[in-house]
Amino acid sequence: MLSSLIGWLAMSGTAWGFCGTYVGGAGANLYNSASQIAIARQGANTTLTMANNVTGDASNFALVIPVPEVLGPDDVSTVDSALFDVLDGYSAPRLVEYTCDDFMWEDSFDDSMPESAGGGGGATDDATGVTVESSFAVGSYEIVVLSATESDGLLTWLGDNGYGGLSDAAADLLTEYIEAGTFFFAAKVSLDAVPESAAYLDPIQVSYSSDVFSLPIRLGTINAPADGVQDLYLYILTDVEDGAVGISNYEQAEIEDECMWRSEEWDDFGTYWSTQVAGAREAAGEGVWIQEYAWATSWCDPCSSDPPNTEQVNQLGFEGSATDAYFTRLHMQYTVDDADEDVMLYPSR
Repeated sequence: MLSSLIGWLAMSGTAWGFCGTYVGGAGANLYNSASQIAIARQGANTTLTMANNVTGDASNFALVIPVPEVLGPDDVSTVDSALFDVLDGYSAPRLVEYTCDDFMWEDSFDDSMPESAGGGGGATDDATGVTVESSFAVGSYEIVVLSATESDGLLTWLGDNGYGGLSDAAADLLTEYIEAGTFFFAAKVSLDAVPESAAYLDPIQVSYSSDVFSLPIRLGTINAPADGVQDLYLYILTDVEDGAVGISNYEQAEIEDECMWRSEEWDDFGTYWSTQVAGAREAAGEGVWIQEYAWATSWCDPCSSDPPNTEQVNQLGFEGSATDAYFTRLHMQYTVDDADEDVMLYPSR
């Protein structure tokens, strides 16, 4: 039985005693090539922490994402990449064994939930129509926040200033963002600031305020292989009273998660689970998402690893104690053609 079913039972108000035995997880090796993003959302405040899947030579790294407002050095930071190991280990699909004795009615049951220096912007490049709204350095990154009047000029400016990586195919999509009044957060590696011994880049974190709870994924598909399936893992922290988070504009796939494991048919649980996810996407014929975990961080049954503690959720942008947080893990699979809208998120309560 998987955590998604355990979470449903816990929220339903049905009183069961759980004594399940944790048997094994899906295996971290299945996720090494996927995109991982942690999101802390409280009120209108959002903090995105992005794990950069870059190793070795980082000289060609550049990141461009749409943001709703101009960001400054106080809104951007880096975090220890080990945080993603904590999030993944805690929330990964897991195989749990139960016996009949594990499901016993309890007369008493409480179903209540536990309680850098930066420079200003404003300089406009007349040739491209791009305005540098702010520029600063954080950790190993050189960062600018831009506004633009048209997409070709923005692409030219990014390429001329070392923030390349977007092809000309991005022009139409960038036009949509520009017409919506969106700003563009662009980061590249400051090679002088990267230690020679570094084997990876620290995850970069941005914070902003917006009434819209969303994640821009379309730019990330521009240079992806046309027939390639992309995996996106979202680790979302919300206030416990907001409950689990879902995606409103893509189809949710349901995977049978009770009495599903037959060891004689599969070599390992990780292969089984990834096959089930891929099959659900193919059956839908489009991008789908799966809730792989949903639970308050104050408790889990059984725990595959320790939940994130207060210091760790604070580093991810959540304000308050870990006991006040609700954790949702979403797994999304899509192709370039599937990802025709940015992801719109919503709390379940």
